[in-house]
Amino acid sequence: MLQVFENIGYFLAVIVVVVLIHELGHYLVARWCGIAVRVFSVGFGREIFGWNNKTGTRFCLASIPLGGYVRMEGWTQQELEEMPPQRRSEGFMGKPLWAKMLVVAAGPVANFVLAILIFSVLYATQGAPVIDKEEGIPIGEVIAGSAAEQAGLRAGDRILRVDGEEIDRFSTLARIIEESGGRKLVLSILRENQLLQLEARPQILENENKYRIGVRLADGRIEQLGLARAVWRATSDSIALSREILVAIKELIAGTRSTDELSGPVRLAQISGEAGRAGIAIFFSFTAILSINLGLLNLLPIPMLDGGHLMFYSIELVRRKPLSEKLQQMLSFCGLAMLAALMLWVTGQDILRIIIPSVP
Repeated sequence: MLQVFENIGYFLAVIVVVVLIHELGHYLVARWCGIAVRVFSVGFGREIFGWNNKTGTRFCLASIPLGGYVRMEGWTQQELEEMPPQRRSEGFMGKPLWAKMLVVAAGPVANFVLAILIFSVLYATQGAPVIDKEEGIPIGEVIAGSAAEQAGLRAGDRILRVDGEEIDRFSTLARIIEESGGRKLVLSILRENQLLQLEARPQILENENKYRIGVRLADGRIEQLGLARAVWRATSDSIALSREILVAIKELIAGTRSTDELSGPVRLAQISGEAGRAGIAIFFSFTAILSINLGLLNLLPIPMLDGGHLMFYSIELVRRKPLSEKLQQMLSFCGLAMLAALMLWVTGQDILRIIIPSVP
């Protein structure tokens, strides 16, 4: 039972931070654009505590911390018209289209900035795995009966290139293998200072819907990076992780990736607890990864999400006039219903995994 409370505590710590930064992005850009903000809330539902700042914004923490919002003055055309004429210039709908798009995009951008900041600090203080392209990625273990074993790979080998593409990180190797579709790959291997060319045909492993060759990597060299190099590496890793997430989303939509990989709040709480107990570096790395996930998911063109609003504004940019408020409200309701259904489904899956451990 103590572990359950630990999990909840770690999860709340992570979710409050990533949501706070997300909403802070919206808030700061809104204020920079001269938009009055009525409420800045971390969480939904009943307010636990809060305060008003000198500009009249109510900052609060609400009882359901699974999200948040920034409520701006004049968010809809009707609200703008209800504002006093002398204050309508402070309303959201009274701003030019570029300003509205900037405010909406600022939340996801803030999540990416947070991730880069966390990774930068970790790489500068704790160090980062460093792979020399001339030395390749070290193999720690070859799984018995796998494509790698059949190809002749051994523990201690180093993978330099696959089909001519340099391998500078494990995610690159995983991407090439997954995109292979099971076709034969040519691996350039360094073994005891000898260059070898081996051929491996990726296989779909049991209980997985992904292609694998069947290797586990050895621990690489950890190097503490200088500030500039740490920021560069953090940015590069965040971009690479974003690409992987986008590929996963595409595969989920196409039906080529199992929905068993989706996690709801219950599973995320478990992972948060595991990350927290694994140490501060793992916990903050998990926070950064979750922040990137939140930023990308919010950019999906689904009404009710930031990406949905950006979709509406993009249509307005092309049409030279906005969609009707009635249509936007209808689409937003559909988006909300879809998100609520997805949340209920993944939460149900999380609970089933606890009750029936054999559920994937």
